[in-house]
Amino acid sequence: MGGNGSVIGALFMVLFPLFFAGLGAWLLYDVLRVRRDGVRVPGVVGGHRIHLHVRAGESGVGASATTAARFSFRTREGKDIEAVQRIRVTTNLMRTGRQVTVAYDPDNPARAEIIEARSQILGAALFLVVGLFLLAGALLFLPSYLG
Repeated sequence: MGGNGSVIGALFMVLFPLFFAGLGAWLLYDVLRVRRDGVRVPGVVGGHRIHLHVRAGESGVGASATTAARFSFRTREGKDIEAVQRIRVTTNLMRTGRQVTVAYDPDNPARAEIIEARSQILGAALFLVVGLFLLAGALLFLPSYLG
């Protein structure tokens, strides 16, 4: 192959996984930072934000759902905050009414994490690992693609 098409394809093969891995790294860093450095207060899970995905095609109709826990807490300054987990997952174990520990960024209390929710760390790590895996595959395939 050769020409501009192969260069653009090669760039896409490398940049897309890099973006995916970078997003995962940033999410993982930010989740861990808020958990480590954030102010910890009690909170409660108030429900879930559900995203339903419906697909229709020749093979039929399929549906899947992802959820993110909605939770509320009071800052040390007395301000009531409602937040939603940033990473949606298919199985969210945070049950409505559950008492939880919340860590929040004092400069931006809406940036908060439920300490007991491991799904946020696992979801961010999955983005990072999949991105790195795709990048490794792209780099292995790139010489034969450009060659």
